[in-house]
This record gives sequence, C-alpha cells and structure tokens, in this order.
Amino acid sequence: MMRQFGITFSQVGQLAGLDRGLARRALLPEEVHRVSHGSVVRARASAEQLLRTFGWRGNSQRLWSEYDEPLKSPAEDEQHAA
Repeated sequence: MMRQFGITFSQVGQLAGLDRGLARRALLPEEVHRVSHGSVVRARASAEQLLRTFGWRGNSQRLWSEYDEPLKSPAEDEQHAA
C-alpha cells in the first residue's frame, strides 16, 4: 500500500521518531516479530497518517487485519473459529 502512494520507510521512520531500518522491520511481516510492540504501533500510526495525507480513505482496521493475517499462528485461527 505504501508503494502505491510513494511512501518510504524513511518517511515513516521520521514521522514515528524511528530510524529507517527499525520502521522497515516494524512494517514487514517477516521482520515484525523482532521489533518491540511500541515501535510497531508508532510505525503503523505514522504509516497510516502518511497514507491519509496522500489521499488514502480506507478502513484502518481492515488495513492492519489484512497485514496481520499471515502472522497468525494456527492456534490463534482455532481460537477465533471457536
């Protein structure tokens, strides 16, 4: 989504008060588990703010739920199904 709007990890990091590498790890599904929850929240809030600045009008819950779906463990899927 960020690519579609021309938003970089550097921009997200600057707005979130994180360095570029940490912002990148906080927003990449394969790296997010290596980052503190606080940094993930700051990076996501900043990414969403930038997306809105560039015209995105989507639903933030949907954006992040689609992002988080691949990160769920099989046990979490079973919990939600029950």
